[in-house]
Amino acid sequence: MKFHLSTLFIFAINFLGFSQNKNLEYTKSIKLYNLSTYQSSKLTTVDSLITVSYINNSLKILNPTIAFNWKGRKSNYNELELTTISLNKNYDETTVSNTSSSALPSPISGTKVISSMVSIRYEYIFIFLKGSASRVIPSLGCAINPFYEHLKKNPLTTQAFPTTIVNFGSNGFLVPRATYYFSTKCFFDINIPIELFNLNNSASKVSNPQIPIKSQRTSDWNFHLLPEFFSLRLGLGIKI
Repeated sequence: MKFHLSTLFIFAINFLGFSQNKNLEYTKSIKLYNLSTYQSSKLTTVDSLITVSYINNSLKILNPTIAFNWKGRKSNYNELELTTISLNKNYDETTVSNTSSSALPSPISGTKVISSMVSIRYEYIFIFLKGSASRVIPSLGCAINPFYEHLKKNPLTTQAFPTTIVNFGSNGFLVPRATYYFSTKCFFDINIPIELFNLNNSASKVSNPQIPIKSQRTSDWNFHLLPEFFSLRLGLGIKI
């Protein structure tokens, strides 16, 4: 009986993580991810005559990101990932000209667009089977992903007005993970972020001098529970 009790006690210690898996004996790492995502949205408007549906599907296959990972309390891990950073400028113009005249072409439509976006994800990762000697370690992460997007449109004609659009908010994720330690310094990380909610504010300003300043601005808050957003993240980690 004593032998069986001691065996069960040792097993419990290993299962609960009182002894440390050698693969987890590091405090910091750098991860290089590829974050593939698919998002689907549908908006339907109905009036007395017709129903109009707006459908948008977006698929990102190759989207590299970088993350920093460090050990926290109870041998669990924290992770900070730069998921998006972009700065873009777009210019389009349509002109007309008289072939029999030397006058310069005149624009009839066109826009200069400058857009920027930044998004950072923080995740707390609960490690399971810390006492196991396995090279494959399961874990579960809880993540928050704030974002900010700024877009400015400057029309080339007087038929439209300068417009500024700002989107900001945050997404919440539950992240099942599996990590394979294939060497003493490197490991693979595969995880499936499951989006639990999306909270965002969309604000716009149309600089139309013909309407009051208060009416030039709009702002809307939106909250979606379990939105149709799917992602798969494959990463290569390097202990430092």
